[in-house]
Order: sequence, then C-alpha cells, then structure tokens
Amino acid sequence: MEQRYRSITYRGHDVTLVDLTNLDNEKEIIRLLRTRTGDEKPHGLLVDVTNAHISPTSLAVAKGDAKQVQSFIKATAVVGSGSMVGMMVRAVSRFSGMNIRTFDTREEAMEYLAAELSKR
Repeated sequence: MEQRYRSITYRGHDVTLVDLTNLDNEKEIIRLLRTRTGDEKPHGLLVDVTNAHISPTSLAVAKGDAKQVQSFIKATAVVGSGSMVGMMVRAVSRFSGMNIRTFDTREEAMEYLAAELSKR
C-alpha cells in the first residue's frame, strides 16, 4: 500500500488517510480517490487536500465514491483551507448525505475523528 493511501490507528480507532497534498495530477488524484482496501469494517476517513488541485472531474469522482462508501465510513474529515475546499466539501456532503468536517491541520482532524468514532 503506498504512502498516500494508508490505514492508520489513532487513539484505538481505524482511520484511512488519503493524502492528496500538493498534487496537481488529475489522474493521480482520481486514482487515489478510487483506491479501496477491500476491508469494509466501520472506520474514519481523513482526506488531506492541502495545496491539491481538485478539478471538476475529481470532484465528481469524490461525490460518486462518497455515496458508495458511506455505509462503512463513520466519520469524515478533510484537511485544507480556502473557499474551494469549503465548496468541495459542501458539494460532497450534500450529494452523499455524509457529515464531512473541514480542519486546518491533520491533528485537529484526527482528534475530531477519534471523538466521533468513540461515539459509535
């Protein structure tokens, strides 16, 4: 499993990290968004889009994939700032029905995920 897509454990909870930081290659972003481990046990999802170029096509893939994984993703956090990140998160949330939160740092996002996963 490559470093940009990996499973981690944080405070005893399983979290999948999709690291899109500094990517501007649309094909690579889409490939990472579509990567799956095959393990569909409940877990958290952390997507880091810091300085990534999210194209309309990448956004469409994210929306479609969110709909497919919502049954086993129990909490989702996105790291990144700016109006484009906010727009992207709102679009994916609205389309998928998932409650996705945005954060400025991975640490804040991981704390949120641990707290949310503890509730379930």
